Amino acid sequence: MTDWKEVTTGLDYGSYAAWEAALEGPEPQFVPVFFRLRKSCRKDLSQSDAIREVTSLPTIAFSQHERNLLETERVLAERCDWLHEVRGVLYCLRAAIEALPDQVEVLQVGPAIARPDPLPLSQGLNLQETQGELDPEVPVFAVIDDGIGFLNARFRRSRLETRFRALWFQTAIRIEDPGISKRDDIICGRVLTGEAIDAHLAAGGDEGEIYRQINRAVLPLTERAPTNRRIAHGTHVADLAAGTDPFRDDALKAVPLLAVQLPPATVRETAGRRMESYLIQGLRWILAETLRQADRTDVPPLVVNLSIGSLAGPGDKTTFLADWFRYEIARHARVGQGAEVRLVIAFGNARKSRLAARAELRGSSPLLLDWRVLPDDHTSSFVELRVDTGMTRGLQVTLTPPPGSALPALAVDWPEGKKGWRLAVPEGPLAAATAVPERGGNRFCTWRLP
Repeated sequence: MTDWKEVTTGLDYGSYAAWEAALEGPEPQFVPVFFRLRKSCRKDLSQSDAIREVTSLPTIAFSQHERNLLETERVLAERCDWLHEVRGVLYCLRAAIEALPDQVEVLQVGPAIARPDPLPLSQGLNLQETQGELDPEVPVFAVIDDGIGFLNARFRRSRLETRFRALWFQTAIRIEDPGISKRDDIICGRVLTGEAIDAHLAAGGDEGEIYRQINRAVLPLTERAPTNRRIAHGTHVADLAAGTDPFRDDALKAVPLLAVQLPPATVRETAGRRMESYLIQGLRWILAETLRQADRTDVPPLVVNLSIGSLAGPGDKTTFLADWFRYEIARHARVGQGAEVRLVIAFGNARKSRLAARAELRGSSPLLLDWRVLPDDHTSSFVELRVDTGMTRGLQVTLTPPPGSALPALAVDWPEGKKGWRLAVPEGPLAAATAVPERGGNRFCTWRLP
């Protein structure tokens, strides 16, 4: 008999992580873990040693830019032990999260990726000592978006020279195709260097065909790549912000570019759950690349455009994304000795879409909310209910499937703690609900799979 079953896995890391854990199949789940270092129960463990221990564990994987950022923090910690907060992103099996060392405080768990082959335990770089070629007087522009047309003439310094210093194609798998890049430093996806882009320009191939070749290499066959079509959002955003004619005298030609191309699945997933994970990883890569390519601590100003966002969550400064952005801005200024970074973020794009509502609940009558999902909507859908702190006692929630579906309803007292439920049919999971306390209130989330 089809019925709702209680879920206990993943609730410590938010509603959306719990939903993914409930869907976990037989294959081991390799996940990004967003963490903060804390003082261990070992009183004599310095912050520098704590970083060294974490980055040396064979059960944990780091992309090279993460090792660089953590090595820089390790060197700084030798002079000022536990004075500054240190965060990072590691990869491990979901089942191994509970076994992480005591100094690792898990803040969030991202969506699972295909488990990559083991990366070599390479040494991180101290980004305060790298000697790069970036001019400290010329700002760097970066964009995190989908569909980056990196070969477009608007992003060139001359006919055969790109302004892109590097571009990260993010995917849920790690690409081994040597035609994309020989750099063995990224867990998921691949990095295309400026030199590799110049090689494409020098070869004189068809721009559209080059995009199709790369997309076939970095994306599953089921994914629709934006750069395979005539219009791509990220290309237009980058052009509006920093595009210029390479054959005219324009100061913008001197502005170097960095870009992160998000996986198509992150844009389709309306909650923004996948997007947040890739956004933070992309931002950390951009900041690390800027530091690495600068001359020691003579770091140029950086502008990062994020014309894309998530719809789930409270939508204020308490969100995981907003909190992490604040940390990255402060850390970049500290490590870069005053280095500036400006985040240009889309705000209000969905203001007229009527995505949020407020209602008053009275004891004399129940509050009925209609959740309408079109029958031809092939994306997963979600609804979040929030109640102020202290107002949930005696409250009940009932989730009723559509008439004629022959599916059972879920009727529960509003949980005071973390709880979850899932509804599965013979074909697989169909819906889920979780209740997770959050700052300033309590949240009850429900999902429907396509």
